Amino acid sequence: MSANTENSKPTPGPSVLNERTITGVFVHLIGLLPIIGLPIVGLISFVSSHPFTRTNALNVINWYLSVLVVTVPGFVCILLGGEPTNQAGEVIGNPIIPGPIGTAFAIVGVVLLLLTVAASFSTPFLAVYATYKAIRGSAMEYPFARRFLGTHPEAEA
Repeated sequence: MSANTENSKPTPGPSVLNERTITGVFVHLIGLLPIIGLPIVGLISFVSSHPFTRTNALNVINWYLSVLVVTVPGFVCILLGGEPTNQAGEVIGNPIIPGPIGTAFAIVGVVLLLLTVAASFSTPFLAVYATYKAIRGSAMEYPFARRFLGTHPEAEA
């Protein structure tokens, strides 16, 4: 070997990794994994000490919590005000809240579940866009997502 290669220092990695981590960038796509995605994102949020990673993970969790907050009341409203159930011409279930108020509950439930469907279809697109934004260096908050969990205190500075 030549003396030139023995004495050469290794080139430092990109300084961009000091500002943002690979996990912080791809946490949005990890959240798309069926069943295991959200628990993995929660674990990343819990164990990460990097503000960028933690902020992105909390943004993903806030999105899914926001969708859940629309979904659960939608199902409850449908159950409370839904129409009587018929099986073979025989009524086997009545709504818990009958009449016009029950109908109003059912309509609200349908609207909430339609919002859930819209959020479900938009989630992959939002996750890809949030990943792009993370690659560019910013932590994107999902649109219409309520902030249930705060960010890491260092990320606010």
